[in-house]
Amino acid sequence: MSSKRKSLIPILLLVMIVCVVGVVYLATFHKEDMQVVVRDFVTRSLGDHVVIEHIQVGFFPFPHLELRDVSIQDPEQGTPVFQATYIQLDLNFLSFVQDIPMPHALIIEHAVFDLKRDENGQWNYQNIFQKESSDQVEIGAWLLGRSLKLTNGTVHLGDRYRRESAFIIHAEDVELQVEQLVWDGPTEMFLSARFSEGDTRSVLSAYGTLQDIGGFLKEGTTIGRDASPQFDLHTRMDLDRRTLVQLADLLDVHEVPIGLQGRTKVQGHLHFAPGIAGYDLSVSDLVVLTDSVDLNSDINVKGLWRPEPFTFSGQWSSAPVAIQHLPQLLPEGLIPSELSDAIHRQSISGKIQAVSATFTGSSRKEAGHTLTGKFQLSEARLNLGPQLGTVKEMTCTINVGADEIRFFDLRGQYEELPVTQGQGTIVFAEQGPWLTTEFGGRVSAPKIIGLMQTIAGWSLSQRPEEALQGKAGSGLLTMRFAGPLKDPQAIAFQSAEYHAERIAMQLPGLR
Repeated sequence: MSSKRKSLIPILLLVMIVCVVGVVYLATFHKEDMQVVVRDFVTRSLGDHVVIEHIQVGFFPFPHLELRDVSIQDPEQGTPVFQATYIQLDLNFLSFVQDIPMPHALIIEHAVFDLKRDENGQWNYQNIFQKESSDQVEIGAWLLGRSLKLTNGTVHLGDRYRRESAFIIHAEDVELQVEQLVWDGPTEMFLSARFSEGDTRSVLSAYGTLQDIGGFLKEGTTIGRDASPQFDLHTRMDLDRRTLVQLADLLDVHEVPIGLQGRTKVQGHLHFAPGIAGYDLSVSDLVVLTDSVDLNSDINVKGLWRPEPFTFSGQWSSAPVAIQHLPQLLPEGLIPSELSDAIHRQSISGKIQAVSATFTGSSRKEAGHTLTGKFQLSEARLNLGPQLGTVKEMTCTINVGADEIRFFDLRGQYEELPVTQGQGTIVFAEQGPWLTTEFGGRVSAPKIIGLMQTIAGWSLSQRPEEALQGKAGSGLLTMRFAGPLKDPQAIAFQSAEYHAERIAMQLPGLR
């Protein structure tokens, strides 16, 4: 007999022994016994408030348990916190031999989660995980280290903590996949959901890492930096305004600009974790697409989910947006009322683009907000009143500070003057925003006198034919204006300079 055949004999004997043991086990196996074991284990894990209508044991293509019509009740309220039409627990053979149904994977279908938090900050699901006896098995025994797949889920979330009225949001078509659930470490996951509120068609998808999710099951509301849950997620959302307002309210953000109407598409990386006080949220590589404005941003919010007001800061840039939309897109009070009135009366109009801006503030109403940064103005008009006229097709670069606005690189068209240079400031004084500006360009000698007569009100003669006339040449004209921006009629001409270059002028009475 060859050596290869000799080595096969032990292997064949081992296979035969395993097959015989398996056949004997299946022949003597009673499904009723396993059902009793499962019910007993579930009771020791979650208490007596778990109801399982049907338990099915299967061996092919692998050992598994099928639980149907499962519900978990809130022991204090007597209302269901969790319901599922179907749960499959994938087991290994050793679980059957030892009568310990420890799954290595869970599949949950058509589940409904009804999550509520009361006025004291207590979540209803926390009542389920409180031990009723010393020998009760932790819920982690079911879930720790397992893979989890949830399909066709529904979530109802109600929150009364620190709210005058209950916050309610609904999500349907919830899909959740977890490769390996880790209680006090990182857990990779994927989540998608559709928000169902009226005619909304809002959707959300996210993938990333959950950290220390076991903190969700702990009693009380005290937030600790070392043991509280946190997450890092790459998120995409397509929201209507109603859902946008709801999600903002969930994070204690109670002011959403009224200009964000229609649909809002958002994507970015979210990091949510315990901070020095409360929770901190940072959003990086944020892209927001709306019907009114598109922008890129990085945002930091500190002090969420605590009684005291939170603070926030953000750096952002945007596509050009109509100036008339700014009062609806920015928080109330950020734009001075006089400047808002000027925008409303179209004393200033055009498009403005955020090149690099910073926005800071607090949810404390008296604290206010601060907007600073660099902006680009285009296709703009500046109304200087009926006497002085309008600067049209204006472009410039704007620097916004805490107390003033500076603009430079001014270009445009003023009357017959092509504006090739200019600058100015808008100072927010007690009497309102005060405009000071100078701009100019090259003007030919034949046009300079007529232009100054129009702007400065010159009257060289009562007889037009005796007026001073330019014959040839040109020069650089610079004009200065100042006045309250809220009242264009009060803006006044201050002075002008004309740097002539080889001009020829005709004086009245001279030939």
